[in-house]
Amino acid sequence: MRRAHPLLRALTMGILALVALVEGVPYLWMVSTSLKDLAGVTQFPPTFWPSPAHWDNYAKAWASGPFLRYALNNAVQTVAILVLQLFFGCLAGFAFSKLRFPGRDACFLVVIACLIVPPQVRFVPLYMLFSKVGLLNTYASLVLPYAVSALGTFLIREAFMQISDDIVDAARVDGAGTFTLIFRILAPIARPTLVAFSLFSVVYHWNDFFWPLVMTTTDAVRTLPIGVAMLREEGTARALAHHHGRQHVRGGAGAGGVHGGAAPHHPRLHLHDAEVKSPGRGRAEDEVEGQPEELAEGEKDDGGHDHGDDASPLESVPRGSGQVRTSTVTRPAAKRVSAAMRLKSIAPNQ
Repeated sequence: MRRAHPLLRALTMGILALVALVEGVPYLWMVSTSLKDLAGVTQFPPTFWPSPAHWDNYAKAWASGPFLRYALNNAVQTVAILVLQLFFGCLAGFAFSKLRFPGRDACFLVVIACLIVPPQVRFVPLYMLFSKVGLLNTYASLVLPYAVSALGTFLIREAFMQISDDIVDAARVDGAGTFTLIFRILAPIARPTLVAFSLFSVVYHWNDFFWPLVMTTTDAVRTLPIGVAMLREEGTARALAHHHGRQHVRGGAGAGGVHGGAAPHHPRLHLHDAEVKSPGRGRAEDEVEGQPEELAEGEKDDGGHDHGDDASPLESVPRGSGQVRTSTVTRPAAKRVSAAMRLKSIAPNQ
């Protein structure tokens, strides 16, 4: 056999190594990010190696919810659906391939037509049905809608049609019943098709998010994709809050450093105690940095004034007066930014 040229072989190995690197880097980045704290995750420019590595992140994530219960529910749902789909798929495949009855082909066309109907179309009537019979938040609501698979019926029927009818006739002559014929003779011959369909079914239903989200509202039957989504939502909220706080720090630093040079020391421009006076309303403290706790609706400040959702927006007084009329911040995501921009605009005149 003729050996490849060393240069061509080296080029092939280099290309394969590059492909492996491209495929593997996202997984390495995922592991690296999982060992960082929140500041390290949101750091820009990002760093690959965590310093230091926070191995307790895994323990915190595991303790944030009943993930063992979620995994058990997911396994029960996936295995139950797979067993029922294989059972009914073999029965239907045998009927459509080896039996002769009126309307067989028309019924099979109806089964094929089910392949074009997405699950989202039928979830409303199914939800109403399960709600009326009291099966919400049960394993039945997760398993029964997928007990029969049109794809499985189609694949198994095609596999059974490749088996000679002589084998079926010989089994009947030997006294084999219908179930013996299906599960002890035809199914072992069609094992490659059954294994392929099982892989499709397990991957789809293990990762299914929509149906468990609709049918479950308690942790007792909630599945793993729902738990992971809840954990990701919590992490995203924390990351956005952290990023929001850093943006305010930058905005406050810019307000104190107008015209270049060091920021002038002024009690009203302090990053942690940005104090603005409001005539007739007492004093209100608005933190430019960080994430201050929101005042609850109807809560009173230090001056005894009530601040609710009807508080008036920011109103500026003539420049140079050094005062800003403001209401207590009840929506910090918007009003702290407005306060910071207002302080930045009056800084050169003080």
